[in-house]
Amino acid sequence: MAPENYEEYTAEQLQEYLQYAGNYLKTKGMEFVSDELHLDPENPEDIKRFIAIAFAEHGDPKTKSNPRQVATNTPGDEGDSRGPWQIRIPTWKKILEKYDIFDGYESLEEALDRPELNAIAAVIVAQQGTVEKRGEMYDGINNWETVMDTELDENDEKQLVTDDPYGIKKGNTPIYEGTENFETQIEPPQGQMEEETKQIKEFVQENTLEEEAKSIPVMKRELLAAKRGSLFSDPDTYVAMINNRLQEIDGSGINKQTREALGNTDIDSLSDGAILDLYTKHVHPYVAFSSVYKNLEMEGSGDNIIDISHNTGFDTNAKYYDTKIGSIIPGKELRDKEKQLEDSIYRYYKGRLGEDSLNNLQQVYTYLLRQRHPFIRMEGNVELAQPTSTSNNEPQGQNIQNSEMGIYNKYQLPEKKPSETFLNNWEMVTKVGSNNQTVASQKPQQDTAKDFINIQGEE
Repeated sequence: MAPENYEEYTAEQLQEYLQYAGNYLKTKGMEFVSDELHLDPENPEDIKRFIAIAFAEHGDPKTKSNPRQVATNTPGDEGDSRGPWQIRIPTWKKILEKYDIFDGYESLEEALDRPELNAIAAVIVAQQGTVEKRGEMYDGINNWETVMDTELDENDEKQLVTDDPYGIKKGNTPIYEGTENFETQIEPPQGQMEEETKQIKEFVQENTLEEEAKSIPVMKRELLAAKRGSLFSDPDTYVAMINNRLQEIDGSGINKQTREALGNTDIDSLSDGAILDLYTKHVHPYVAFSSVYKNLEMEGSGDNIIDISHNTGFDTNAKYYDTKIGSIIPGKELRDKEKQLEDSIYRYYKGRLGEDSLNNLQQVYTYLLRQRHPFIRMEGNVELAQPTSTSNNEPQGQNIQNSEMGIYNKYQLPEKKPSETFLNNWEMVTKVGSNNQTVASQKPQQDTAKDFINIQGEE
């Protein structure tokens, strides 16, 4: 079963991450080989095979298919295998640690849970044996059990069980359904890119993106307003990333959810870490969905906002709270860690802008919510005993999207009764059932489900 904050990835998103991986590995001097066992992340046919492997890793072992046509970041092998391509850490740790992009994370598990870094690892695995042969069972895609099923004998030697159980080498098998649902991005010539970059930098020098710093007292005030159900404007539309999808919800729906989630929480008594935790889960994920982002009016296709966001970067003298890992990071460290993949991500979203104004708005906000919004610029001193959140900056998607579930938090107090006033300052953790959802639930109004519209399309 997927963890509560799992993400899903379509063929289009997996191709996007493979493109990032290829761009990064080329800067490290890797030359890609494409043959039966080795996959090139820039070759459309090989991209389909990469996607088929990810689908197989999260597919149905009985039917050898993936009816939902998605991969997830659900850990496998008791936590040893991570991300959409299920990279097995004990096997690949030494090789992956040679690449600096995996530095700066508390663990390799944390790094490989990021889909773009997981894609880099997948390409590295898929290129094994191109320089020095390692033996058929250890070359390229044969390292995935969904491609070559093996087992260890009494001498710890690999023995073949089934070759190509999902038909990934063969192609045109059920696991390939949906793997073609992506568009290959074509980069402009180098000279054109340099001229475009020069023009964009000149434009950005005259336009800035306001970056509001948040202090714990400000977050506390916003949480108190959210607890009253008055923080968000009822008629306005907001967007958030839920299960890796951009989704819309109106302000009244968010106010209802936050009122239920925070209604019995003594916010004034919480620690800095608890305030950050609640703010990250119940307030920060939502951004007003309009043609104005912060101080910038969207012009044309919206590329002006993407340009300014991309070229402004993070303030190297500031501190940021990374909502994905629950830690405070210096701006310089954050900029160094993000910049290696940022250029390709930026070009990808620029390439998706076109004539459709609604699509453009969706792409701009998807870019912002993935690249900028997970990092909160902090003001003042913050005391954190330990990382406070691993929520990937997403609302609890499983609970929010299920109209029969309320939203709860672990800082809620029990319901007050006349004979239980001595419990007023007790913080309790909500009991969780076997399906990772809270046991208690409330019956909502029948029309709350319509608040959510998946504007990225159904899987």
